Amino acid sequence: MTTSHRADSHRDEPTAAELEEMSQAELARLAAELDDVDIVHNTPPWPVPGTRAERRAEHAVGLWFIISALSALAFLVCFLFWPFEYVEPGRPGYGESGSGHAGPLPHPHA
Repeated sequence: MTTSHRADSHRDEPTAAELEEMSQAELARLAAELDDVDIVHNTPPWPVPGTRAERRAEHAVGLWFIISALSALAFLVCFLFWPFEYVEPGRPGYGESGSGHAGPLPHPHA
């Protein structure tokens, strides 16, 4: 396997103090440059920041995170505290789960 490097691969890397002073865009540009990546086109997701559409999208994503957290919590509660003792059909205790019927449902063709 051969690896080709650019001629300027021995450029000076910034110091920790310089990195602290850089903005997120400058850090992203530097990381891409260090990885030999050429960014062709980079547009912001929203042309005008702070619009109602952007806030609505953020709220929708937040709502789905809340729904997923509540679903995970409900699954965990059901998994841990749901009655789990298996009773075979015909044994004492079968069908006594409080569902209203005393045993298995009758066969439809009987």
